[in-house]
Amino acid sequence: MFNFKKNIALRLLFILVLAVVIFIPSSCTKKQEKPKLQTEEEKIPEKLKNMQEKNEDIIEQIEKILEEMKKPEEPKKLEQKEQQQQGQSSQQGSEDGGNKKGGSEGGSQPKTSEKSDEQEKQKTKEQKIEEMWTKVKKTSEEIHNSWGDYEILAIENGIKKQELTKFEETINKLTISIDKKKIEESLVYSNDITYDMAPFFDLYKGNHEGELMRLRYFIRQVLLYGMQGEWDKSEETITQAEESMNTARAKIKLEKEDQKLMEKLGLSIANMKTSIPMKNVELLKIKRDIVLKNVDEIKDKL
Repeated sequence: MFNFKKNIALRLLFILVLAVVIFIPSSCTKKQEKPKLQTEEEKIPEKLKNMQEKNEDIIEQIEKILEEMKKPEEPKKLEQKEQQQQGQSSQQGSEDGGNKKGGSEGGSQPKTSEKSDEQEKQKTKEQKIEEMWTKVKKTSEEIHNSWGDYEILAIENGIKKQELTKFEETINKLTISIDKKKIEESLVYSNDITYDMAPFFDLYKGNHEGELMRLRYFIRQVLLYGMQGEWDKSEETITQAEESMNTARAKIKLEKEDQKLMEKLGLSIANMKTSIPMKNVELLKIKRDIVLKNVDEIKDKL
C-alpha cells in the first residue's frame, strides 16, 4: 500500500515537473515575440507614396516657374538668327554638292539636334513659362488619378471622414489655382496638401512619415508667409515647427550613429528662426532648403 502511494506521488511529481518544463519555454517565447510585434511596421501603399511624390514635384515645378518669371526677358534677335541659318544652309548645300551620297545620311542627325537646340534658345520667356505650367497641370491630374485609386483603401483603413473631405477640398483648390496660374496660391495649397496628407500615413503603424510631413509643412509655411510679407505669422509658424520637431524627436528612434542627424535638424530650424527678423525672402529660402534637406536625411534613415 505504501509503495502504491509512493508510485502515485512520484507520477504526480513527474507530471508537475514536465508541465513546468513545457510551460517555461513557451512563456519565454511569448515574451521574446512581443517586442517584435511592437516594432513591426505596416507597409505604406505605393498609391499613397505616389501622391506624396507628385505633390513634391508640383511644389518644385511651381518654384521653378517663379524663378523663371524673375529672369529678365532676352532681346529678340530672331531676324538675325534666320539670316544666319540661311547662310549656313547655303554653305551646307555647296558642301553637299561634292559628296551628295555620303553627306545626306551622315549629317542628318546632328542637324536635327542643332535645330532643336536653336529652337529651344529662340523660345520666349512666356513660351517657357507656359510649357512649365502645362507640366504642372499634368502632375496635378496625376495626383487626382492616384487619389481615385487610393481613396477606397484609405476608407477601409479607417481614415476619418473630416480628414477625407479636407484633403479632397484641398486638391480641388490646388487644381483650380494651377488652372488660373496663380503661383503663390498654388504653393499655399500644395503645402496644405502636405499637411492634409499626413493623417493617411498615420494609419500605418510603425511609420513616422506623417510627423516629418507636418514638419515640412510648417517649415515651408514660414517662407510662404514671408513671401506675403506676413512676418509675424512666420514667427508664429516657426514656433509650431519647433513643436513639431520635438514631437518627431520623441517618436523617431534612430540608430546611435544617426542620432546626430536629429540634432543637426534642430540646429537648422534654430538658424532659420534667427533669420526671420531680417525679413529677407531669399535668405529665408536658403534656410528653408537646408532644413528640408535635413528632414530628408532623417527620412532616408527610417
